[in-house]
Amino acid sequence: MFRRPTTSRTILAFAVLAAGCGASSGYRYEQQSYAQGNYGGASTLAVATEQAAERDYSRAPRTEVSADSAPAGSPPPSPAPVTVTQSLSSRPSGESYKKSSYRAPPPQQPQQPSPPPQQAQPQTEVRRKAAKAAEVNEPMVVYLGYLKLRVKRTLEAIDAVTDLVQKSGGYVQSMSAQVMVVRIPAGDFDGAMAALSELGEVLDRRVKALDVSQQFTDIDARLAVALQARERLLALLKTVQNVEERLMILEEVKRLSEQIESMESSLATLRNLANYFTITIELEPIVPNTNTIVHRSPFAWLRAMQAYVQILNKGKTSIAMDLPRGFVLFDKDDAWRAQAADTSMLRAAKVENDPRGDSVFWSDAVQHEMDGRDEELVSHETLQTPGGPLPVRVYRNKDVRPRYWVIAVQVQDKDVYVLEAFLPDEAAWRLHKSQVMQAFASFHVK
Repeated sequence: MFRRPTTSRTILAFAVLAAGCGASSGYRYEQQSYAQGNYGGASTLAVATEQAAERDYSRAPRTEVSADSAPAGSPPPSPAPVTVTQSLSSRPSGESYKKSSYRAPPPQQPQQPSPPPQQAQPQTEVRRKAAKAAEVNEPMVVYLGYLKLRVKRTLEAIDAVTDLVQKSGGYVQSMSAQVMVVRIPAGDFDGAMAALSELGEVLDRRVKALDVSQQFTDIDARLAVALQARERLLALLKTVQNVEERLMILEEVKRLSEQIESMESSLATLRNLANYFTITIELEPIVPNTNTIVHRSPFAWLRAMQAYVQILNKGKTSIAMDLPRGFVLFDKDDAWRAQAADTSMLRAAKVENDPRGDSVFWSDAVQHEMDGRDEELVSHETLQTPGGPLPVRVYRNKDVRPRYWVIAVQVQDKDVYVLEAFLPDEAAWRLHKSQVMQAFASFHVK
Protein backbone atom coordinates (compact mmCIF):
# COMPACT_ATOMS: atom_id res chain seq x y z
CA MET A 1 0.00 0.00 0.00
CA PHE A 2 1.34 3.38 -1.00
CA ARG A 3 1.70 5.84 1.95
CA ARG A 4 2.20 9.53 1.36
CA PRO A 5 5.55 10.53 2.87
CA THR A 6 5.62 13.23 5.56
CA THR A 7 8.46 15.53 4.63
CA SER A 8 10.48 17.60 7.11
CA ARG A 9 9.23 20.75 5.42
CA THR A 10 5.64 19.77 6.20
CA ILE A 11 6.52 19.02 9.81
CA LEU A 12 8.38 22.32 10.10
CA ALA A 13 5.38 24.26 8.83
CA PHE A 14 3.11 22.40 11.23
CA ALA A 15 5.40 23.13 14.21
CA VAL A 16 5.85 26.78 13.34
CA LEU A 17 2.09 27.17 13.08
CA ALA A 18 1.90 26.70 16.85
CA ALA A 19 3.88 29.89 17.47
CA GLY A 20 1.12 31.98 15.93
CA CYS A 21 -1.73 30.46 17.89
CA GLY A 22 -3.45 32.12 20.79
CA ALA A 23 -3.28 30.79 24.35
CA SER A 24 -6.32 28.54 24.19
CA SER A 25 -5.75 27.31 20.65
CA GLY A 26 -2.09 26.62 21.40
CA TYR A 27 -3.00 24.47 24.39
CA ARG A 28 -5.56 22.46 22.42
CA TYR A 29 -2.98 21.99 19.68
CA GLU A 30 -0.51 20.60 22.20
CA GLN A 31 -2.94 17.96 23.42
CA GLN A 32 -3.91 16.97 19.90
CA SER A 33 -0.29 16.66 18.78
CA TYR A 34 0.66 14.42 21.69
CA ALA A 35 -2.45 12.27 21.24
CA GLN A 36 -1.47 11.67 17.60
CA GLY A 37 2.05 10.66 18.59
CA ASN A 38 3.80 13.74 17.24
CA TYR A 39 6.78 15.49 18.82
CA GLY A 40 7.58 13.43 21.85
CA GLY A 41 5.81 10.10 21.44
CA ALA A 42 3.53 10.39 24.51
CA SER A 43 0.74 7.86 24.41
CA THR A 44 -2.97 8.62 24.35
CA LEU A 45 -3.27 6.97 27.77
CA ALA A 46 -0.73 9.38 29.27
CA VAL A 47 -2.68 12.31 27.83
CA ALA A 48 -5.92 11.02 29.31
CA THR A 49 -4.20 10.63 32.69
CA GLU A 50 -2.87 14.17 32.46
CA GLN A 51 -6.29 15.58 31.56
CA ALA A 52 -7.95 13.73 34.45
CA ALA A 53 -5.33 14.97 36.87
CA GLU A 54 -5.74 18.48 35.55
CA ARG A 55 -9.46 18.39 36.38
CA ASP A 56 -8.55 17.31 39.93
CA TYR A 57 -6.30 20.33 40.36
CA SER A 58 -8.54 22.84 38.59
CA ARG A 59 -9.87 24.04 41.95
CA ALA A 60 -6.50 24.23 43.65
CA PRO A 61 -5.85 27.45 45.66
CA ARG A 62 -4.47 30.21 43.49
CA THR A 63 -1.23 31.98 44.28
CA GLU A 64 -0.27 35.51 43.32
CA VAL A 65 2.68 36.40 41.14
CA SER A 66 5.94 36.63 43.03
CA ALA A 67 8.65 39.12 42.18
CA ASP A 68 11.47 36.60 42.26
CA SER A 69 12.32 37.31 38.63
CA ALA A 70 12.52 41.09 38.94
CA PRO A 71 15.00 42.62 36.50
CA ALA A 72 18.61 43.03 37.50
CA GLY A 73 19.40 46.28 39.20
CA SER A 74 16.27 46.36 41.39
CA PRO A 75 16.32 44.97 44.95
CA PRO A 76 14.20 41.94 45.72
CA PRO A 77 10.67 42.86 46.73
CA SER A 78 9.85 42.76 50.41
CA PRO A 79 7.42 40.01 51.40
CA ALA A 80 5.09 42.61 52.93
CA PRO A 81 5.09 46.36 53.40
CA VAL A 82 6.20 47.68 56.77
CA THR A 83 3.97 50.11 58.64
CA VAL A 84 5.87 53.37 59.15
CA THR A 85 3.40 55.87 60.49
CA GLN A 86 -0.30 56.00 60.81
CA SER A 87 -0.53 57.80 57.47
CA LEU A 88 1.63 55.21 55.70
CA SER A 89 -0.30 52.11 56.67
CA SER A 90 -0.05 48.88 54.80
CA ARG A 91 -2.49 46.31 53.66
CA PRO A 92 -1.58 42.78 52.56
CA SER A 93 0.08 43.07 49.16
CA GLY A 94 -1.07 39.72 47.85
CA GLU A 95 1.85 37.78 49.34
CA SER A 96 -0.54 35.79 51.56
CA TYR A 97 -2.55 32.91 50.16
CA LYS A 98 -5.66 30.96 50.98
CA LYS A 99 -5.02 27.72 52.80
CA SER A 100 -6.29 24.53 51.25
CA SER A 101 -9.51 23.12 52.68
CA TYR A 102 -8.08 19.62 52.37
CA ARG A 103 -8.21 17.51 55.57
CA ALA A 104 -6.34 14.27 56.12
CA PRO A 105 -8.53 11.16 56.61
CA PRO A 106 -8.94 9.75 60.13
CA PRO A 107 -6.10 7.47 61.22
CA GLN A 108 -8.30 4.38 61.26
CA GLN A 109 -8.96 4.74 57.52
CA PRO A 110 -6.35 3.02 55.37
CA GLN A 111 -4.19 5.36 53.34
CA GLN A 112 -3.82 4.71 49.66
CA PRO A 113 -0.23 3.85 48.75
CA SER A 114 1.66 6.54 46.93
CA PRO A 115 2.10 5.88 43.21
CA PRO A 116 5.60 5.26 41.92
CA PRO A 117 7.46 8.32 40.59
CA GLN A 118 6.88 7.47 36.96
CA GLN A 119 3.10 7.39 37.53
CA ALA A 120 3.05 10.62 39.58
CA GLN A 121 4.93 12.59 36.95
CA PRO A 122 1.90 13.54 34.78
CA GLN A 123 0.06 14.89 37.83
CA THR A 124 3.12 16.86 38.91
CA GLU A 125 3.32 18.41 35.47
CA VAL A 126 -0.38 19.27 35.50
CA ARG A 127 -0.05 20.74 38.99
CA ARG A 128 2.74 22.96 37.70
CA LYS A 129 0.61 24.06 34.76
CA ALA A 130 -2.37 24.74 36.99
CA ALA A 131 -0.25 26.85 39.35
CA LYS A 132 1.20 28.79 36.43
CA ALA A 133 -2.24 29.39 34.93
CA ALA A 134 -3.45 30.67 38.32
CA GLU A 135 -0.43 32.96 38.77
CA VAL A 136 -2.57 36.10 38.55
CA ASN A 137 -5.54 35.62 40.84
CA GLU A 138 -5.90 39.26 41.89
CA PRO A 139 -5.59 42.39 39.78
CA MET A 140 -2.00 43.39 39.06
CA VAL A 141 -2.08 47.17 39.25
CA VAL A 142 0.79 49.48 38.38
CA TYR A 143 0.59 52.72 40.36
CA LEU A 144 2.39 55.85 39.15
CA GLY A 145 2.31 58.90 41.41
CA TYR A 146 3.64 62.44 41.09
CA LEU A 147 3.85 65.08 43.82
CA LYS A 148 5.12 68.62 43.59
CA LEU A 149 5.78 69.96 47.08
CA ARG A 150 6.75 73.40 48.29
CA VAL A 151 9.16 72.99 51.20
CA LYS A 152 11.08 75.30 53.52
CA ARG A 153 14.44 73.58 53.17
CA THR A 154 15.19 71.28 50.25
CA LEU A 155 17.92 69.22 51.93
CA GLU A 156 15.77 68.56 54.99
CA ALA A 157 12.87 67.53 52.75
CA ILE A 158 15.14 65.13 50.83
CA ASP A 159 16.25 63.52 54.09
CA ALA A 160 12.64 63.24 55.26
CA VAL A 161 11.52 61.57 52.01
CA THR A 162 14.46 59.17 52.09
CA ASP A 163 13.81 58.21 55.71
CA LEU A 164 10.11 57.65 55.08
CA VAL A 165 10.71 55.51 52.01
CA GLN A 166 13.42 53.38 53.59
CA LYS A 167 11.34 52.69 56.70
CA SER A 168 8.53 51.48 54.46
CA GLY A 169 10.85 48.91 52.90
CA GLY A 170 11.35 50.93 49.71
CA TYR A 171 14.28 52.73 48.16
CA VAL A 172 15.21 55.86 46.27
CA GLN A 173 15.52 54.91 42.59
CA SER A 174 17.10 58.18 41.49
CA MET A 175 17.61 61.74 42.64
CA SER A 176 18.58 64.64 40.44
CA ALA A 177 18.50 68.32 41.41
CA GLN A 178 15.26 68.68 43.38
CA VAL A 179 13.43 65.64 41.99
CA MET A 180 13.35 62.19 43.59
CA VAL A 181 11.97 58.99 42.09
CA VAL A 182 11.16 56.47 44.83
CA ARG A 183 9.86 52.89 44.88
CA ILE A 184 7.64 51.68 47.72
CA PRO A 185 6.46 48.06 48.21
CA ALA A 186 2.88 47.45 47.13
CA GLY A 187 0.39 48.23 49.85
CA ASP A 188 -1.67 51.32 50.61
CA PHE A 189 -0.87 53.66 47.72
CA ASP A 190 -3.15 56.43 48.97
CA GLY A 191 -1.55 56.16 52.40
CA ALA A 192 1.91 56.45 50.89
CA MET A 193 0.93 59.52 48.88
CA ALA A 194 -0.69 61.06 51.96
CA ALA A 195 2.41 60.49 54.08
CA LEU A 196 4.66 62.10 51.49
CA SER A 197 2.22 65.00 51.04
CA GLU A 198 2.66 65.89 54.70
CA LEU A 199 6.28 66.84 54.06
CA GLY A 200 5.34 70.09 52.31
CA GLU A 201 2.64 72.12 50.62
CA VAL A 202 1.12 70.19 47.73
CA LEU A 203 1.31 72.22 44.50
CA ASP A 204 0.47 69.38 42.12
CA ARG A 205 -0.66 65.79 42.52
CA ARG A 206 -1.10 63.22 39.76
CA VAL A 207 -2.00 59.56 40.05
CA LYS A 208 -2.19 56.84 37.41
CA ALA A 209 -3.42 53.32 38.20
CA LEU A 210 -3.10 50.76 35.40
CA ASP A 211 -4.52 47.23 35.64
CA VAL A 212 -2.04 44.99 33.82
CA SER A 213 -3.55 41.62 34.83
CA GLN A 214 -4.87 40.73 31.38
CA GLN A 215 -1.73 42.03 29.70
CA PHE A 216 0.42 39.82 31.94
CA THR A 217 -1.77 36.77 31.23
CA ASP A 218 -1.69 37.35 27.48
CA ILE A 219 2.10 37.67 27.37
CA ASP A 220 2.49 34.57 29.55
CA ALA A 221 0.22 32.55 27.24
CA ARG A 222 2.16 33.62 24.15
CA LEU A 223 5.39 32.74 25.94
CA ALA A 224 4.14 29.20 26.66
CA VAL A 225 3.20 28.66 23.01
CA ALA A 226 6.56 29.99 21.80
CA LEU A 227 8.45 27.70 24.20
CA GLN A 228 6.50 24.67 22.98
CA ALA A 229 7.12 25.55 19.35
CA ARG A 230 10.85 25.96 19.94
CA GLU A 231 11.07 22.60 21.71
CA ARG A 232 9.38 20.89 18.78
CA LEU A 233 11.68 22.55 16.29
CA LEU A 234 14.77 21.53 18.26
CA ALA A 235 13.49 17.95 18.35
CA LEU A 236 12.80 18.09 14.62
CA LEU A 237 16.31 19.43 13.97
CA LYS A 238 17.80 16.14 15.21
CA THR A 239 16.01 14.18 12.49
CA VAL A 240 16.50 16.48 9.49
CA GLN A 241 19.49 15.86 7.23
CA ASN A 242 18.79 18.32 4.41
CA VAL A 243 21.06 21.37 4.81
CA GLU A 244 18.51 23.85 3.49
CA GLU A 245 15.80 22.59 5.81
CA ARG A 246 18.18 22.66 8.79
CA LEU A 247 18.97 26.30 8.07
CA MET A 248 15.27 27.09 7.90
CA ILE A 249 14.71 25.44 11.27
CA LEU A 250 17.66 27.24 12.86
CA GLU A 251 16.41 30.58 11.58
CA GLU A 252 12.98 29.94 13.05
CA VAL A 253 14.52 28.82 16.37
CA LYS A 254 16.51 32.06 16.48
CA ARG A 255 13.39 34.13 15.84
CA LEU A 256 11.45 32.30 18.54
CA SER A 257 14.33 32.66 21.01
CA GLU A 258 14.35 36.42 20.51
CA GLN A 259 10.59 36.55 21.08
CA ILE A 260 10.92 34.40 24.20
CA GLU A 261 13.62 36.66 25.69
CA SER A 262 11.53 39.73 24.97
CA MET A 263 8.40 38.24 26.55
CA GLU A 264 10.29 37.04 29.63
CA SER A 265 11.73 40.52 30.05
CA SER A 266 8.27 42.08 29.73
CA LEU A 267 6.83 39.76 32.38
CA ALA A 268 9.68 40.56 34.77
CA THR A 269 9.11 44.29 34.24
CA LEU A 270 5.37 44.00 34.89
CA ARG A 271 6.02 42.05 38.10
CA ASN A 272 8.48 44.66 39.31
CA LEU A 273 6.25 47.63 38.52
CA ALA A 274 3.22 45.97 40.14
CA ASN A 275 5.10 44.98 43.29
CA TYR A 276 6.62 48.43 43.81
CA PHE A 277 4.86 51.79 43.57
CA THR A 278 6.66 54.43 41.54
CA ILE A 279 6.29 57.90 43.03
CA THR A 280 8.06 61.01 41.74
CA ILE A 281 8.49 63.89 44.18
CA GLU A 282 9.50 67.31 42.93
CA LEU A 283 10.62 69.68 45.70
CA GLU A 284 10.27 73.42 45.23
CA PRO A 285 11.80 75.75 47.83
CA ILE A 286 9.75 78.61 49.19
CA VAL A 287 12.28 81.05 47.71
CA PRO A 288 12.75 79.78 44.12
CA ASN A 289 15.95 80.23 42.17
CA THR A 290 14.96 82.90 39.65
CA ASN A 291 18.12 82.35 37.61
CA THR A 292 16.91 79.03 36.20
CA ILE A 293 14.39 80.56 33.77
CA VAL A 294 15.64 83.00 31.17
CA HIS A 295 12.82 82.90 28.63
CA ARG A 296 9.89 80.68 27.78
CA SER A 297 8.35 79.36 24.58
CA PRO A 298 5.29 81.06 23.08
CA PHE A 299 3.72 77.59 22.60
CA ALA A 300 1.72 76.36 25.58
CA TRP A 301 2.35 72.63 25.04
CA LEU A 302 6.10 73.20 25.01
CA ARG A 303 5.97 75.24 28.20
CA ALA A 304 3.95 72.51 29.91
CA MET A 305 6.30 69.62 29.08
CA GLN A 306 8.22 68.06 31.97
CA ALA A 307 10.90 65.42 32.03
CA TYR A 308 9.47 63.50 34.98
CA VAL A 309 5.79 63.34 34.12
CA GLN A 310 3.75 62.81 30.97
CA ILE A 311 1.87 65.95 29.94
CA LEU A 312 1.03 65.24 26.28
CA ASN A 313 -1.33 62.29 25.88
CA LYS A 314 -3.20 62.40 22.56
CA GLY A 315 -2.82 60.11 19.56
CA LYS A 316 -2.04 56.76 21.15
CA THR A 317 -3.91 54.69 18.55
CA SER A 318 -1.95 56.23 15.66
CA ILE A 319 1.54 55.72 17.14
CA ALA A 320 3.73 52.71 16.37
CA MET A 321 7.27 52.11 17.62
CA ASP A 322 9.49 49.12 18.42
CA LEU A 323 10.13 48.87 22.15
CA PRO A 324 13.59 48.51 23.68
CA ARG A 325 14.30 45.34 25.63
CA GLY A 326 12.76 45.52 29.11
CA PHE A 327 10.20 48.23 28.29
CA VAL A 328 6.49 47.47 28.53
CA LEU A 329 3.77 49.46 26.75
CA PHE A 330 0.70 49.71 28.96
CA ASP A 331 -2.28 48.45 26.97
CA LYS A 332 -4.94 50.11 29.13
CA ASP A 333 -3.29 53.49 29.45
CA ASP A 334 -5.03 56.35 27.66
CA ALA A 335 -1.65 57.66 26.50
CA TRP A 336 1.29 56.03 24.71
CA ARG A 337 3.62 55.21 27.56
CA ALA A 338 6.23 52.45 27.92
CA GLN A 339 8.26 51.92 31.08
CA ALA A 340 11.19 49.85 32.30
CA ALA A 341 11.78 48.53 35.81
CA ASP A 342 14.38 51.23 36.52
CA THR A 343 11.63 53.86 35.85
CA SER A 344 13.08 54.83 32.48
CA MET A 345 10.18 55.79 30.24
CA LEU A 346 9.25 56.28 26.60
CA ARG A 347 6.36 58.61 25.76
CA ALA A 348 4.76 59.69 22.51
CA ALA A 349 1.86 61.95 21.59
CA LYS A 350 0.65 64.34 18.96
CA VAL A 351 -0.23 68.04 19.06
CA GLU A 352 -1.73 70.35 16.48
CA ASN A 353 0.67 71.75 13.91
CA ASP A 354 -0.23 75.35 14.66
CA PRO A 355 1.36 77.50 13.40
CA ARG A 356 2.18 75.33 10.41
CA GLY A 357 5.81 74.37 10.40
CA ASP A 358 8.08 71.50 9.43
CA SER A 359 10.06 69.17 11.71
CA VAL A 360 13.07 71.47 11.76
CA PHE A 361 10.93 74.43 12.85
CA TRP A 362 9.51 72.52 15.82
CA SER A 363 12.87 71.04 16.74
CA ASP A 364 14.27 74.57 16.95
CA ALA A 365 11.26 75.55 19.06
CA VAL A 366 12.11 72.74 21.47
CA GLN A 367 15.68 74.03 21.67
CA HIS A 368 14.46 77.56 22.43
CA GLU A 369 12.39 76.24 25.37
CA MET A 370 15.22 74.12 26.73
CA ASP A 371 17.59 77.09 26.58
CA GLY A 372 15.13 78.93 28.79
CA ARG A 373 15.23 76.09 31.30
CA ASP A 374 19.02 76.00 31.30
CA GLU A 375 19.09 72.42 30.00
CA GLU A 376 22.38 71.20 28.59
CA LEU A 377 22.26 69.92 24.99
CA VAL A 378 24.19 66.65 24.88
CA SER A 379 23.70 65.70 21.24
CA HIS A 380 21.61 66.52 18.18
CA GLU A 381 21.01 64.22 15.24
CA THR A 382 18.42 63.40 12.60
CA LEU A 383 17.19 59.83 12.31
CA GLN A 384 15.61 58.38 9.19
CA THR A 385 12.24 56.81 9.97
CA PRO A 386 9.52 55.24 7.80
CA GLY A 387 7.70 58.58 8.03
CA GLY A 388 10.66 60.76 7.10
CA PRO A 389 13.45 62.62 8.95
CA LEU A 390 13.17 62.79 12.74
CA PRO A 391 15.28 65.47 14.49
CA VAL A 392 16.34 64.20 17.93
CA ARG A 393 17.87 66.24 20.74
CA VAL A 394 19.30 64.84 23.98
CA TYR A 395 19.31 67.04 27.11
CA ARG A 396 20.51 66.63 30.67
CA ASN A 397 20.04 68.88 33.64
CA LYS A 398 23.05 70.54 35.24
CA ASP A 399 23.40 68.49 38.38
CA VAL A 400 26.04 66.26 39.91
CA ARG A 401 23.63 63.37 39.29
CA PRO A 402 22.05 64.35 35.98
CA ARG A 403 19.01 62.81 34.38
CA TYR A 404 18.57 62.62 30.61
CA TRP A 405 15.64 63.77 28.53
CA VAL A 406 15.42 62.90 24.82
CA ILE A 407 12.95 64.86 22.67
CA ALA A 408 12.18 64.25 19.01
CA VAL A 409 9.54 65.85 16.77
CA GLN A 410 8.14 64.93 13.39
CA VAL A 411 5.45 66.72 11.38
CA GLN A 412 2.78 64.61 9.72
CA ASP A 413 0.48 66.98 7.82
CA LYS A 414 -1.71 68.69 10.45
CA ASP A 415 -0.05 67.03 13.43
CA VAL A 416 3.26 67.26 15.22
CA TYR A 417 4.32 63.98 16.81
CA VAL A 418 6.42 64.44 19.94
CA LEU A 419 8.57 61.54 21.15
CA GLU A 420 10.20 61.61 24.59
CA ALA A 421 12.53 59.37 26.55
CA PHE A 422 13.19 59.91 30.25
CA LEU A 423 16.30 58.26 31.72
CA PRO A 424 16.54 58.89 35.49
CA ASP A 425 20.32 58.72 35.86
CA GLU A 426 23.64 58.12 34.15
CA ALA A 427 23.42 54.33 34.51
CA ALA A 428 20.00 54.24 32.84
CA TRP A 429 21.27 56.46 30.02
CA ARG A 430 24.23 54.18 29.31
CA LEU A 431 22.02 51.09 29.46
CA HIS A 432 19.19 52.27 27.21
CA LYS A 433 20.52 55.00 24.92
CA SER A 434 21.31 52.86 21.86
CA GLN A 435 18.00 50.98 22.03
CA VAL A 436 16.08 54.22 22.59
CA MET A 437 17.54 55.62 19.38
CA GLN A 438 16.65 52.41 17.55
CA ALA A 439 13.10 52.69 18.87
CA PHE A 440 12.84 56.30 17.68
CA ALA A 441 14.16 55.27 14.26
CA SER A 442 11.31 52.73 13.98
CA PHE A 443 8.60 55.32 14.71
CA HIS A 444 5.76 55.55 12.22
CA VAL A 445 2.14 56.62 12.12
CA LYS A 446 -0.44 53.88 11.65
